[in-house]
Amino acid sequence: MPKVMELKQRPARRRPGDAQPAHRSPNQNALSQQLTDVAQRSDFYHHLLGLSQRTNLLTSDDLTSLPFTTRAELQIDQETHPPFGSYLAAPNDHIARVHKTSGSSGRALLIALSRSDIEHSVAVGAECFRAAGAKPGDLIVHCLNYCMWSGGLTDHEALERSGAGVIPYGVGKSSELIEMISSKIKLPKGKA
Repeated sequence: MPKVMELKQRPARRRPGDAQPAHRSPNQNALSQQLTDVAQRSDFYHHLLGLSQRTNLLTSDDLTSLPFTTRAELQIDQETHPPFGSYLAAPNDHIARVHKTSGSSGRALLIALSRSDIEHSVAVGAECFRAAGAKPGDLIVHCLNYCMWSGGLTDHEALERSGAGVIPYGVGKSSELIEMISSKIKLPKGKA
């Protein structure tokens, strides 16, 4: 097991109590289970969430006391524990896709996704696009980068799931893009 990096201690806004609420909603139980699972599967979050000092499950009442994770901490962790860092909370054989951040504010981070992660991202993205008005019969020119950046392929799949048609244009060749958009391409009815 790799040695867990030492993170600077940050003061908590409050200390969670050891007593559990008498009645817990299904959402509280799901959150508690999620936080506990991540802390047990990830050395990084085990240390960050103080799992070894806890005698109770984490709950929604604990959210205000949990520390923020900074990009710098994730970058250091990924450099110390390549390729994905000790914050990865799944075994390597569960990795179905790897994306990376843009790296615009420093070194890019690799993002390992399971099939379940991908499905949840696409489902939530599709709901967001539908809420924004995307629907069958719409034809959307998708201009995000497809080169490992998570927004490219994930948003493309979410747009398709929303029911809209997608033109996977990507980046560059702006004059051709303007010409294509100006031609007012329409998706034939019943083909969405």
